[in-house]
Amino acid sequence: MEKLIQYKYLSRLFLYLSSLWLLLFFIFMPHYIELSETLETWLPTKGLVMYKDIAMFHLPLGKLVLLPLHLISKWNLELDPFVGLAIGIATLLFIYHFSKRFLSQKATSIALIFFSLFYWFFGTSILYFHEQLIGLLLTAALLLLFQLHKYKSISGKKIFRLGLILSLAEFSGQIASITVFVAALLAFYILWKRKAQLLRNSLMLASGLALPFAVLVLYFISQSALWDFIYWTTLSYFTYAGFVTPISELPFKELILFYLPLIILTFIFIYKLLKKEKISFEFLTVFLLTISSVPFITRSVFHPHHLNYPLGILAIAAGYSFDQLIKFKAGNKLFATTTVIFLFLGAFTLLSWYKSHITFPPSLKIVNDVYPGDPMFNAIEWVKKNTNSNNKLMVVGDPLFYMRSDRLTASRPAKSIPYTWEPIEDVSSEILQTPPIYWVVDRQFIKKLIVDYKKENMVRFLDGELKACYSLKETFENWEIWEKKCN
Repeated sequence: MEKLIQYKYLSRLFLYLSSLWLLLFFIFMPHYIELSETLETWLPTKGLVMYKDIAMFHLPLGKLVLLPLHLISKWNLELDPFVGLAIGIATLLFIYHFSKRFLSQKATSIALIFFSLFYWFFGTSILYFHEQLIGLLLTAALLLLFQLHKYKSISGKKIFRLGLILSLAEFSGQIASITVFVAALLAFYILWKRKAQLLRNSLMLASGLALPFAVLVLYFISQSALWDFIYWTTLSYFTYAGFVTPISELPFKELILFYLPLIILTFIFIYKLLKKEKISFEFLTVFLLTISSVPFITRSVFHPHHLNYPLGILAIAAGYSFDQLIKFKAGNKLFATTTVIFLFLGAFTLLSWYKSHITFPPSLKIVNDVYPGDPMFNAIEWVKKNTNSNNKLMVVGDPLFYMRSDRLTASRPAKSIPYTWEPIEDVSSEILQTPPIYWVVDRQFIKKLIVDYKKENMVRFLDGELKACYSLKETFENWEIWEKKCN
């Protein structure tokens, strides 16, 4: 009884502390925006159609959630990071509600701590990006999966809601595809095992899964852009994903720290198999959803913010693995060992990183926006004063240039991201079909294309075009503005 009183409010305390952690570092760390997502939100408001007129790899929902905020605030980008904060706290609440029902008090506290420690760390600063939204939706889906399995009767609305949430997670970004697929299979398996009203419940789940897809298909058909949508989110996406980060370049220390719950669950899974012990559906669900995140995290273009998509699931897995581990005779010793490893790695990796990123006094200004005195700002001002508002540009540099100069792109591969220029033969032909009136070139970015991306072919094409048909009009340090002289 004393222990119950002692731990009654433990998980709620850590919910408040974890939320406070997110809030404090939101205030005292620099704020950024995701440049591509900002541009891909702005261009459709100017009449361009996603995928047809704009080179986009990712599915659109993760970007479109920003659109209402941008329109209401008249494109005040300082509000974007607040979306990241709101999603982080909402995910904490889902973790808390899941853990209250299915985990112990201590395990709940571990799950909340795990999530809050990694949330901004994987963002590499304070900003919103679509993997955060995916993580929120998948955490909600895991809660519904457990409810669907535990309760004898569950309404068709909840089954439909589970399908809808999984579909929305998928249409927020393809990186979630394997996890969404596994979760959907688990949901259909639960319905099949239950048997009662199998057809009705399966149709409800399938309807939820299909609804966002049907809406997107109908929209792109109406815009004569269905093939563009399919091509850029499937065939072209695999070109982007095919730029695999070499294993030797992966951050193993951070990945081991992040996947420590999976390592523990794998140990327990193997132990149960060897001992021929029954593996519960709950265990299998957490284990499969956790391991499903590994392929797309490690075998594509790696970026830390990708790890935010399964973060809610991994946080719950951290708490769940604790509850499972202490059931073993050697559980306390093993858990103590893994805790020491976590604390040791965390002390040098997580806490030192947070410490190095604290800024004082705090500021809500967007660090990677453009401000007076910057060469890019001067180039933008020149374009606004000396060109017609109907003149279209191609910018090889910061894509925010389009939005801040209020000028549209001349052709689809306008962000100068190397992956959108593959294959170079097709892209160069597309650009030549609708050549820009002005090329705006950041020579520092050109160096990055050569040194970091090894894209000399892009630079050769650009310099060839500038030499053949353009004249240099103005230079602002590393920024150049070239005007078309050929008919």
